[in-house]
Amino acid sequence: MAFLGVDIGTGGCKATVCDECGCLYGSAYKEYDIIRRQGRHELDSREVWDSICQVIRQAVEKSPGKRVEAICASSLGEAAVPVDERREILGNAMVYTDCRGQDEVQSICDAVGKLRVGKITGVNPNRIFTINKVLWTKKHEPALYEKAYKFLQFEDFLTFMLTGQAYISYSLASRTMAFDVVHKCWSQEILSAAGIPSSKFSTPCASGTIVGEVLPEMAQTLGLPDGVKVVVGAQDQICAAVGAGILENGMAVDGMGSTHCITPVFDRPLISDFTINAGYACCPHAVDGMYATYAYTFSGGNLLRWFRDTLAGRERETCEKSGANLYQYLDRQAKTAQSELLVLPHFTGGGPPYMDDDSRGMLYGLSLNTTLPQIYRAFLEGISFEMRHNLEALARIGIEIHMLRACGGGANSKIWLQMQSDIFGLPIEQLRTKEAGTVGCAIICGTALGAFKNLREGASVYLDIGKKYLPNPTSKAYYQEKYARFLRLYEAGRQIRSAEAH
Repeated sequence: MAFLGVDIGTGGCKATVCDECGCLYGSAYKEYDIIRRQGRHELDSREVWDSICQVIRQAVEKSPGKRVEAICASSLGEAAVPVDERREILGNAMVYTDCRGQDEVQSICDAVGKLRVGKITGVNPNRIFTINKVLWTKKHEPALYEKAYKFLQFEDFLTFMLTGQAYISYSLASRTMAFDVVHKCWSQEILSAAGIPSSKFSTPCASGTIVGEVLPEMAQTLGLPDGVKVVVGAQDQICAAVGAGILENGMAVDGMGSTHCITPVFDRPLISDFTINAGYACCPHAVDGMYATYAYTFSGGNLLRWFRDTLAGRERETCEKSGANLYQYLDRQAKTAQSELLVLPHFTGGGPPYMDDDSRGMLYGLSLNTTLPQIYRAFLEGISFEMRHNLEALARIGIEIHMLRACGGGANSKIWLQMQSDIFGLPIEQLRTKEAGTVGCAIICGTALGAFKNLREGASVYLDIGKKYLPNPTSKAYYQEKYARFLRLYEAGRQIRSAEAH
């Protein structure tokens, strides 16, 4: 029995074929870029769909003799694709950093109350969420809004394209700012305030729900056999948590992807004035009755990609000529490149606990003696300091984390994992498989089809722990002093902005 997991991210998508014994077979990845112009940040929905089809075909082709029985998707949140009833794509998807939606979120908060919206949805009201993007479309592109049958995030978009049925997981529905996370249904109070009917969205359901089979014409296009079941997946960080075996209190997955995100899980909804204002969402987990939150910085892998493309052109050219991996090359250079440089990684605004869209990145401490490896190391440290700040904030509301499991592209970096262990003061287990998202999908598929009695059993089959990184006592004092200086960067930037405003 084989399962196909599809992970749809901001910078690319991946598909992996796995079996019920925990073996991984064919895998494929396709990168794509965000379209950025005048504050508008979009994914080309058709390009993403073509990329999804390509990686599915390639993963299946690389898995000869393995009959796929079910397919499941994880995806980024917030971004929504407008589609019609014939499964035609009508437009691009605004991603979370898109500037549109500020007036719309304000209008909803004026009608319902900011804290009331947060208490219902578990999120800090913000323009990033889907309902505000859809409301912006209704106001500014009414013809597109009226033509759209549904606005689908990429997980339920894939389900819809494969089956013609529109279902969304509870975890991804929570990224709309229109979903009641305690009662697990659309909030009619918020939808009424927005003037948008629930029919514009998919039907919410639990992760692992079988919603149908891949349509025959789609199966032929994708190289799939007849009768492949389509299973509801989850938001990407939740799928990564499943794939990493993060299924009980005190554990968290360290998702080192385009957005750096630490996802702890807990056994009850935690929603308060503090969690709402600080931006710590309360999201249904794939495990029934459990919840999760996200401590994140938008500028994770995206920031390192910016460094690569903007500052490391000569090094990139050298590595391309020699066939070397650029990030591994930079890691080796940065290993002995300690400096007093500080980086505030707010290149696309500040996430929790600031929730400050206007905050901007900083590189502090440059001199004529500064080297590129020192700057690169400072980027790694800045992202890590930002995440420590989040962990300390979560501890104050009772979310104690005792262990992290790392996944995503950044988990390939030994220097970064050790650095994070030192800065966080926590053990970090490196997952040997970097496919936590697609593996999480496979575990959800296997559980839905009865190959595993529950997600915990499925995770135990797939879990493959590599090296364990422990905090180095000799680094503690160095990072403690540097972290204290890092915390002053944000306030310095805020004061500069305040002075400019006057």
